[in-house]
Amino acid sequence: MAIPRWKKVFADLWNNKARTLLVALSIAVGVFAVGFVASTYLILQNDVPVDFNAAKPHDAVIYTQPFDEELLAAVRHTPGIGVVVGRSRLNAKLESSNGATTPLQITRIADLERMQIDLLRLEQGAAHLHDHEIYLERQVAGKLGYQVGDSARVLLSDGSHRELRIAGTVQDVTGSSFLASSLATAFANANTLAWLGGATQDDQLVLTVREQAGEDHIRKVSRAAADQVEKSGRRVYRTSISHPGQHPSQTMLNALLALLGGLGVLALFLSAFLVVNTINALMGEQVLQIGVMKAIGASLGQVVGLYLGLVLAYSMVALLIAIPAAAAAAYGMAAILTKVVNVNMQPFQVPAA
Repeated sequence: MAIPRWKKVFADLWNNKARTLLVALSIAVGVFAVGFVASTYLILQNDVPVDFNAAKPHDAVIYTQPFDEELLAAVRHTPGIGVVVGRSRLNAKLESSNGATTPLQITRIADLERMQIDLLRLEQGAAHLHDHEIYLERQVAGKLGYQVGDSARVLLSDGSHRELRIAGTVQDVTGSSFLASSLATAFANANTLAWLGGATQDDQLVLTVREQAGEDHIRKVSRAAADQVEKSGRRVYRTSISHPGQHPSQTMLNALLALLGGLGVLALFLSAFLVVNTINALMGEQVLQIGVMKAIGASLGQVVGLYLGLVLAYSMVALLIAIPAAAAAAYGMAAILTKVVNVNMQPFQVPAA
Protein backbone atom coordinates (compact mmCIF):
# COMPACT_ATOMS: atom_id res chain seq x y z
CA MET A 1 0.00 0.00 0.00
CA ALA A 2 3.07 2.25 0.26
CA ILE A 3 3.14 3.26 -3.43
CA PRO A 4 -0.62 4.08 -3.69
CA ARG A 5 -0.33 5.99 -0.40
CA TRP A 6 2.38 8.28 -1.77
CA LYS A 7 0.52 8.63 -5.05
CA LYS A 8 -2.40 10.01 -3.07
CA VAL A 9 -0.13 12.40 -1.15
CA PHE A 10 1.32 13.67 -4.44
CA ALA A 11 -2.17 14.00 -5.93
CA ASP A 12 -3.37 16.04 -2.94
CA LEU A 13 -0.36 18.32 -3.34
CA TRP A 14 -0.64 18.70 -7.10
CA ASN A 15 -4.40 18.89 -7.59
CA ASN A 16 -4.80 21.84 -5.23
CA LYS A 17 -1.72 23.94 -5.91
CA ALA A 18 -3.15 27.03 -4.24
CA ARG A 19 -3.70 25.17 -0.98
CA THR A 20 -0.27 23.56 -1.19
CA LEU A 21 1.38 26.94 -1.71
CA LEU A 22 -0.64 28.54 1.10
CA VAL A 23 0.22 25.83 3.63
CA ALA A 24 3.88 25.70 2.56
CA LEU A 25 4.19 29.47 2.86
CA SER A 26 2.51 29.49 6.26
CA ILE A 27 5.00 26.91 7.54
CA ALA A 28 7.84 28.74 5.81
CA VAL A 29 6.98 32.00 7.57
CA GLY A 30 7.31 30.39 11.00
CA VAL A 31 10.47 28.46 10.11
CA PHE A 32 11.93 31.56 8.46
CA ALA A 33 11.25 33.69 11.54
CA VAL A 34 12.90 31.26 13.95
CA GLY A 35 15.76 30.47 11.56
CA PHE A 36 16.33 34.15 10.86
CA VAL A 37 16.68 35.05 14.54
CA ALA A 38 18.75 31.97 15.41
CA SER A 39 21.10 32.50 12.47
CA THR A 40 21.50 36.21 13.23
CA TYR A 41 22.32 35.35 16.84
CA LEU A 42 24.92 32.75 15.81
CA ILE A 43 26.55 35.13 13.32
CA LEU A 44 26.80 37.91 15.90
CA GLN A 45 28.00 35.54 18.61
CA ASN A 46 30.88 34.57 16.32
CA ASP A 47 31.75 37.76 14.44
CA VAL A 48 31.43 40.40 17.18
CA PRO A 49 33.81 38.75 19.71
CA VAL A 50 36.32 37.84 16.97
CA ASP A 51 36.63 41.40 15.70
CA PHE A 52 36.40 42.96 19.15
CA ASN A 53 39.01 40.77 20.86
CA ALA A 54 41.43 41.15 17.94
CA ALA A 55 41.73 44.82 18.95
CA LYS A 56 43.03 43.85 22.42
CA PRO A 57 40.35 45.72 24.38
CA HIS A 58 41.04 47.15 27.82
CA ASP A 59 39.76 45.47 30.97
CA ALA A 60 39.58 48.63 33.07
CA VAL A 61 40.16 52.38 32.95
CA ILE A 62 41.20 54.40 36.01
CA TYR A 63 40.35 58.10 35.82
CA THR A 64 42.68 60.22 37.91
CA GLN A 65 44.69 63.43 38.02
CA PRO A 66 47.50 64.04 35.48
CA PHE A 67 50.46 61.72 36.05
CA ASP A 68 53.95 61.06 34.73
CA GLU A 69 55.94 58.05 33.58
CA GLU A 70 57.05 57.32 37.14
CA LEU A 71 53.51 56.48 38.24
CA LEU A 72 52.95 54.44 35.10
CA ALA A 73 56.05 52.38 35.89
CA ALA A 74 54.85 51.81 39.46
CA VAL A 75 51.42 50.60 38.31
CA ARG A 76 53.06 48.19 35.85
CA HIS A 77 54.52 46.32 38.83
CA THR A 78 51.09 45.79 40.39
CA PRO A 79 50.41 42.03 40.76
CA GLY A 80 48.06 40.76 38.06
CA ILE A 81 48.56 43.67 35.66
CA GLY A 82 49.06 42.66 32.04
CA VAL A 83 49.54 45.87 30.07
CA VAL A 84 48.93 49.42 31.27
CA VAL A 85 49.20 52.62 29.24
CA GLY A 86 48.38 56.25 29.81
CA ARG A 87 45.72 58.12 27.86
CA SER A 88 44.44 61.66 27.60
CA ARG A 89 41.54 63.14 25.68
CA LEU A 90 40.24 66.51 24.61
CA ASN A 91 36.57 67.36 24.17
CA ALA A 92 35.69 69.75 21.36
CA LYS A 93 33.18 70.10 18.53
CA LEU A 94 33.47 69.23 14.87
CA GLU A 95 32.06 72.09 12.82
CA SER A 96 30.68 71.44 9.33
CA SER A 97 30.60 73.91 6.45
CA ASN A 98 26.95 74.81 7.18
CA GLY A 99 27.72 75.71 10.80
CA ALA A 100 26.30 72.55 12.39
CA THR A 101 28.43 71.07 15.17
CA THR A 102 28.97 67.52 16.38
CA PRO A 103 30.49 66.60 19.78
CA LEU A 104 34.08 65.49 19.19
CA GLN A 105 36.47 63.57 21.41
CA ILE A 106 40.14 63.61 20.38
CA THR A 107 42.40 60.96 21.91
CA ARG A 108 46.17 61.24 22.01
CA ILE A 109 47.96 58.25 20.48
CA ALA A 110 51.45 57.24 19.43
CA ASP A 111 52.09 55.45 16.13
CA LEU A 112 49.54 52.77 15.29
CA GLU A 113 52.11 49.96 15.37
CA ARG A 114 53.16 50.92 18.90
CA MET A 115 49.67 50.65 20.38
CA GLN A 116 49.19 47.82 22.89
CA ILE A 117 45.57 48.26 24.01
CA ASP A 118 42.40 49.27 22.13
CA LEU A 119 44.11 48.89 18.78
CA LEU A 120 43.03 51.03 15.84
CA ARG A 121 42.82 49.58 12.34
CA LEU A 122 43.85 51.90 9.55
CA GLU A 123 41.19 51.90 6.83
CA GLN A 124 42.56 54.61 4.53
CA GLY A 125 45.35 57.14 4.54
CA ALA A 126 48.84 57.57 5.97
CA ALA A 127 50.40 55.09 8.38
CA HIS A 128 51.86 57.89 10.54
CA LEU A 129 50.39 61.09 11.93
CA HIS A 130 52.14 64.44 11.57
CA ASP A 131 51.47 67.61 13.54
CA HIS A 132 48.08 69.24 12.99
CA GLU A 133 46.69 66.00 11.55
CA ILE A 134 44.08 63.58 12.86
CA TYR A 135 42.72 60.16 12.16
CA LEU A 136 38.94 60.28 11.95
CA GLU A 137 36.93 57.24 13.02
CA ARG A 138 35.48 55.58 9.93
CA GLN A 139 31.84 55.88 11.02
CA VAL A 140 32.29 59.61 11.57
CA ALA A 141 33.95 60.09 8.20
CA GLY A 142 31.28 58.07 6.41
CA LYS A 143 28.31 59.71 8.12
CA LEU A 144 29.57 63.30 7.89
CA GLY A 145 31.06 62.96 4.41
CA TYR A 146 34.75 63.53 5.17
CA GLN A 147 37.48 62.17 2.89
CA VAL A 148 41.18 61.61 3.51
CA GLY A 149 42.97 64.88 2.82
CA ASP A 150 40.00 67.06 3.78
CA SER A 151 40.32 69.79 6.39
CA ALA A 152 38.29 69.41 9.58
CA ARG A 153 37.29 72.58 11.42
CA VAL A 154 37.39 72.04 15.19
CA LEU A 155 35.65 74.35 17.66
CA LEU A 156 37.47 74.41 21.01
CA SER A 157 35.98 75.05 24.45
CA ASP A 158 37.34 78.62 24.53
CA GLY A 159 35.48 79.48 21.32
CA SER A 160 38.53 79.41 19.05
CA HIS A 161 38.83 77.31 15.90
CA ARG A 162 41.56 75.04 14.57
CA GLU A 163 41.92 73.48 11.14
CA LEU A 164 43.13 69.87 11.14
CA ARG A 165 44.01 67.78 8.12
CA ILE A 166 42.40 64.33 8.00
CA ALA A 167 45.38 62.03 7.46
CA GLY A 168 43.31 58.85 7.42
CA THR A 169 40.32 56.94 8.70
CA VAL A 170 40.50 54.19 11.31
CA GLN A 171 38.21 51.62 12.87
CA ASP A 172 37.92 51.88 16.65
CA VAL A 173 35.93 48.77 17.53
CA THR A 174 36.52 49.18 21.28
CA GLY A 175 35.18 52.73 21.43
CA SER A 176 31.68 54.14 21.31
CA SER A 177 29.82 53.77 18.02
CA PHE A 178 29.11 57.10 16.33
CA LEU A 179 25.89 55.71 14.81
CA ALA A 180 24.66 54.78 18.28
CA SER A 181 26.03 57.63 20.41
CA SER A 182 26.45 60.59 17.98
CA LEU A 183 29.84 61.24 19.61
CA ALA A 184 32.52 61.75 16.95
CA THR A 185 35.97 60.40 17.76
CA ALA A 186 39.36 61.32 16.35
CA PHE A 187 42.99 60.62 17.18
CA ALA A 188 46.03 62.91 17.18
CA ASN A 189 49.66 62.90 18.29
CA ALA A 190 50.92 64.62 21.44
CA ASN A 191 52.00 67.82 19.69
CA THR A 192 48.64 68.25 17.99
CA LEU A 193 46.69 67.66 21.20
CA ALA A 194 48.83 70.24 23.01
CA TRP A 195 48.31 72.71 20.13
CA LEU A 196 44.58 72.26 20.60
CA GLY A 197 44.89 73.07 24.29
CA GLY A 198 44.85 69.51 25.57
CA ALA A 199 46.74 68.18 28.58
CA THR A 200 50.44 67.45 28.24
CA GLN A 201 50.15 64.58 30.74
CA ASP A 202 47.86 61.57 30.76
CA ASP A 203 44.95 61.40 33.19
CA GLN A 204 43.63 57.91 32.43
CA LEU A 205 45.25 54.55 33.17
CA VAL A 206 44.08 51.99 30.62
CA LEU A 207 44.93 48.43 31.60
CA THR A 208 44.49 44.73 30.98
CA VAL A 209 44.89 41.92 33.49
CA ARG A 210 47.29 39.05 33.02
CA GLU A 211 44.77 36.29 33.73
CA GLN A 212 41.23 36.41 32.35
CA ALA A 213 39.52 35.05 35.46
CA GLY A 214 36.32 37.05 35.33
CA GLU A 215 35.02 40.47 36.27
CA ASP A 216 35.72 40.05 40.00
CA HIS A 217 39.40 39.41 39.27
CA ILE A 218 39.57 42.50 37.05
CA ARG A 219 37.98 44.54 39.83
CA LYS A 220 40.52 43.23 42.37
CA VAL A 221 43.54 44.02 40.17
CA SER A 222 42.11 47.43 39.27
CA ARG A 223 41.62 48.22 42.95
CA ALA A 224 45.28 47.40 43.60
CA ALA A 225 46.32 49.65 40.71
CA ALA A 226 44.09 52.45 42.01
CA ASP A 227 45.75 52.09 45.43
CA GLN A 228 49.11 52.72 43.75
CA VAL A 229 47.69 55.90 42.24
CA GLU A 230 46.38 57.11 45.60
CA LYS A 231 49.71 56.36 47.27
CA SER A 232 51.30 58.82 44.83
CA GLY A 233 49.07 61.54 46.25
CA ARG A 234 46.71 61.65 43.30
CA ARG A 235 42.96 61.34 43.54
CA VAL A 236 41.11 58.51 41.79
CA TYR A 237 37.84 59.83 40.41
CA ARG A 238 36.40 56.53 39.27
CA THR A 239 37.29 53.14 37.83
CA SER A 240 35.43 51.67 34.86
CA ILE A 241 35.37 47.87 34.65
CA SER A 242 34.64 46.09 31.37
CA HIS A 243 32.92 42.75 30.87
CA PRO A 244 35.78 40.44 29.79
CA GLY A 245 35.76 39.77 26.05
CA GLN A 246 32.33 41.34 25.58
CA HIS A 247 31.62 44.18 23.19
CA PRO A 248 30.04 47.19 24.96
CA SER A 249 26.94 46.86 22.75
CA GLN A 250 26.51 43.10 23.28
CA THR A 251 23.76 43.53 25.89
CA MET A 252 21.78 45.74 23.54
CA LEU A 253 22.19 43.23 20.70
CA ASN A 254 21.07 40.33 22.91
CA ALA A 255 17.97 42.24 24.04
CA LEU A 256 17.02 43.02 20.45
CA LEU A 257 17.50 39.41 19.36
CA ALA A 258 15.47 38.16 22.33
CA LEU A 259 12.58 40.37 21.22
CA LEU A 260 12.85 39.15 17.64
CA GLY A 261 13.12 35.57 18.89
CA GLY A 262 9.84 35.87 20.79
CA LEU A 263 8.11 37.15 17.67
CA GLY A 264 9.64 34.31 15.67
CA VAL A 265 8.36 31.63 18.04
CA LEU A 266 4.91 33.24 17.98
CA ALA A 267 4.93 33.14 14.17
CA LEU A 268 5.90 29.45 14.28
CA PHE A 269 2.98 28.61 16.57
CA LEU A 270 0.56 30.54 14.36
CA SER A 271 1.84 28.58 11.37
CA ALA A 272 1.26 25.32 13.23
CA PHE A 273 -2.35 26.28 13.98
CA LEU A 274 -2.92 27.09 10.30
CA VAL A 275 -1.51 23.72 9.24
CA VAL A 276 -3.73 21.88 11.74
CA ASN A 277 -6.82 23.71 10.51
CA THR A 278 -5.90 23.02 6.89
CA ILE A 279 -5.45 19.29 7.52
CA ASN A 280 -8.74 19.17 9.43
CA ALA A 281 -10.52 20.83 6.52
CA LEU A 282 -8.86 18.46 4.05
CA MET A 283 -9.89 15.40 6.06
CA GLY A 284 -13.43 16.77 6.22
CA GLU A 285 -13.48 16.95 2.42
CA GLN A 286 -12.08 13.42 2.11
CA VAL A 287 -14.37 11.55 4.50
CA LEU A 288 -15.57 9.38 1.59
CA GLN A 289 -11.97 8.57 0.56
CA ILE A 290 -11.08 7.69 4.14
CA GLY A 291 -14.14 5.40 4.28
CA VAL A 292 -13.04 3.61 1.11
CA MET A 293 -9.53 3.12 2.52
CA LYS A 294 -10.99 1.69 5.74
CA ALA A 295 -13.29 -0.58 3.72
CA ILE A 296 -10.38 -2.16 1.84
CA GLY A 297 -8.47 -2.82 5.05
CA ALA A 298 -6.53 0.34 5.93
CA SER A 299 -5.80 0.59 9.64
CA LEU A 300 -6.14 3.76 11.70
CA GLY A 301 -2.35 4.04 11.88
CA GLN A 302 -2.06 3.84 8.08
CA VAL A 303 -4.65 6.59 7.58
CA VAL A 304 -2.98 8.82 10.15
CA GLY A 305 0.40 8.08 8.57
CA LEU A 306 -0.99 9.11 5.19
CA TYR A 307 -1.95 12.57 6.40
CA LEU A 308 1.23 12.93 8.45
CA GLY A 309 3.08 12.21 5.21
CA LEU A 310 1.12 15.04 3.61
CA VAL A 311 2.20 17.36 6.44
CA LEU A 312 5.79 16.19 5.93
CA ALA A 313 5.53 17.00 2.23
CA TYR A 314 4.21 20.48 3.02
CA SER A 315 7.09 20.92 5.46
CA MET A 316 9.72 19.88 2.91
CA VAL A 317 8.42 22.45 0.44
CA ALA A 318 8.43 25.05 3.22
CA LEU A 319 12.02 24.24 4.20
CA LEU A 320 13.20 24.67 0.61
CA ILE A 321 11.81 28.19 0.79
CA ALA A 322 12.64 29.12 4.38
CA ILE A 323 16.23 27.91 4.88
CA PRO A 324 17.99 29.89 2.14
CA ALA A 325 15.76 32.91 2.77
CA ALA A 326 16.49 32.84 6.51
CA ALA A 327 20.25 32.48 5.95
CA ALA A 328 20.36 35.40 3.51
CA ALA A 329 18.12 37.59 5.68
CA ALA A 330 20.13 36.77 8.81
CA TYR A 331 23.36 37.80 7.10
CA GLY A 332 21.71 41.02 5.98
CA MET A 333 20.40 41.80 9.47
CA ALA A 334 23.77 40.94 11.02
CA ALA A 335 25.45 43.27 8.51
CA ILE A 336 23.16 46.12 9.61
CA LEU A 337 23.70 45.47 13.33
CA THR A 338 27.48 45.07 13.03
CA LYS A 339 27.62 48.31 11.07
CA VAL A 340 25.78 50.08 13.88
CA VAL A 341 28.20 48.75 16.54
CA ASN A 342 31.23 49.26 14.24
CA VAL A 343 32.29 45.62 13.85
CA ASN A 344 33.67 43.91 10.75
CA MET A 345 31.77 40.81 9.63
CA GLN A 346 33.31 37.54 8.52
CA PRO A 347 32.64 36.24 4.96
CA PHE A 348 29.16 34.84 4.33
CA GLN A 349 28.53 31.31 5.53
CA VAL A 350 25.52 29.36 6.74
CA PRO A 351 25.97 29.43 10.55
CA ALA A 352 26.26 26.17 12.45
CA ALA A 353 25.43 25.75 16.11
